[in-house]
Amino acid sequence: LRVAPHVIDPFAVKKLDAVLSTHIHGDHICEFVAAAAVRNTNALFIGPKMCGDIWESWGVPKNRIVRLKPGQSYKIKDTEIYAVESFDRTALITPPPEGDLRGKMPVSMDERAVNYVIKTPVGSIYHSGDSHFSNGYYKHGKQHKIDVAMVSYGDNGPGITDKLTASDTLRIGRDLNAKVLIPIHWDMWATQAPDPNELLVLHEFNKYQMKFKLFIWKVGGMFTYPDDMDKGRYQYPKDYGDLFTDDPNIPFPSFL
Repeated sequence: LRVAPHVIDPFAVKKLDAVLSTHIHGDHICEFVAAAAVRNTNALFIGPKMCGDIWESWGVPKNRIVRLKPGQSYKIKDTEIYAVESFDRTALITPPPEGDLRGKMPVSMDERAVNYVIKTPVGSIYHSGDSHFSNGYYKHGKQHKIDVAMVSYGDNGPGITDKLTASDTLRIGRDLNAKVLIPIHWDMWATQAPDPNELLVLHEFNKYQMKFKLFIWKVGGMFTYPDDMDKGRYQYPKDYGDLFTDDPNIPFPSFL
């Protein structure tokens, strides 16, 4: 890959079966992750056609790239990665093609963005990418059993409709008939970072129709389904191990 070796932590990615990308935006397909995955693992790279083209342009071997469009799937070990339609209207106006797009019909969504249903032996995960709200989520919920739905959520500034509002995020969980809804992406951009408590308030207010659990995740955190579905929030661990294996070498016991 055409990435300077000094900017790659060789220990960043050591065990990986697959790299998935939902669409072509740079915060969803990363050259540095690809470089580490190629060098340190045998992982496959799975995504829509244009993501496959991007990976190939970076030097990912062709035999490690799997291009999917809605309705197609790929199985790795005991897990099936099933591609479904994306509803990311922003991806439709992302170059290519270059230039003024006014008055032109959008290009095919299926080549540049997909959503995923990842089916494992213990449950299925839905990933919405950066999709906006659509009636199509109800279709996906009818077609597939969804246990955990991961849905992009954010705060739109004046004149912006790029991110899902709190109410639309909850509507997606409802329409997918998910058991757990995990909002994602909300803590990535300072200008679009909402307070996730808004989701909690609306979820409680509409609990008569919101049959799913809501879980507020944090970057780097772990969520184990179904063990954690009732916890509500992720908290970083505070246990630093046994600090008294050896006697503290401090002047006197009451120092700390």
